[in-house]
Amino acid sequence: MFFSLLSIWLLLKGVSNNNIKIIAFAAIALGLGIACRPHLALITPVLAIMLWRIIGRPKAALVALCIPLGVISLSLLLYNQIRFDSPFEFGTKYQLGIYNAPKTNLISSDYIFRSGYLLLFQKVNFNSTLYRPISFKKRVPKKVDQVENHFREKTAGIFWLFPLSIPCLFLLLTPWYRNLLKETCSDKILVFANSLTISAAVIVAFLCLFSATLPRYLVDALPLLSLGIWTSILPAFKSTAGKNLGAILAILAMSYSVLAWTSITLASVNF
Repeated sequence: MFFSLLSIWLLLKGVSNNNIKIIAFAAIALGLGIACRPHLALITPVLAIMLWRIIGRPKAALVALCIPLGVISLSLLLYNQIRFDSPFEFGTKYQLGIYNAPKTNLISSDYIFRSGYLLLFQKVNFNSTLYRPISFKKRVPKKVDQVENHFREKTAGIFWLFPLSIPCLFLLLTPWYRNLLKETCSDKILVFANSLTISAAVIVAFLCLFSATLPRYLVDALPLLSLGIWTSILPAFKSTAGKNLGAILAILAMSYSVLAWTSITLASVNF
């Protein structure tokens, strides 16, 4: 996550200054993030389209983005080939924590409804105790619970961890609000915000196909979604009072998310 957020920060700097060197460093940071979590490569086409649309020298920017990413990606594939005899084997089938891992389909459409429910809608219970303020619903609907070879840990849905995502996403889709944003901020901000939100959606879509649902996997998507939504919302608060309101909402949202995430490690659930 450090490398991913660093790459986003550098991309912002590079785009605002039209600096190709900074774009290259952003690509190195993103490449190192992909080396840690290979499925983050799914967001590179979205970022490439973003660069093409909003930077002054799109061809040079894409070259600066693709060369470091290409070198790091090829190095990772070579490492996989040397260690696992396949460039596209990342060691997942050798994990001891997965039952019958060599014969389990790690990516399958059979997991969509179960993983999608757990990642997006898995409910939480709010308690009055400070030790365990949030616990997790013990059961999920039978239709999504009866899936073979799917593993899950104590996972809360995105709409519970980040409740502002639902109203904000609906708000961002309304023509009235998009017109308001166009009047209060530049097209670059809108493109960047949309790119982050779409990147988060791509990661979540991939995780819905995966054979395991773990809380830490949400870290691949939630920061991107949060940045995308807040980048789109805050420019609408033009007045001083509006800025203060936006800051208060941001602090409350972050505090709630920290509380929810902390509770994941404290909650107990019967599977």
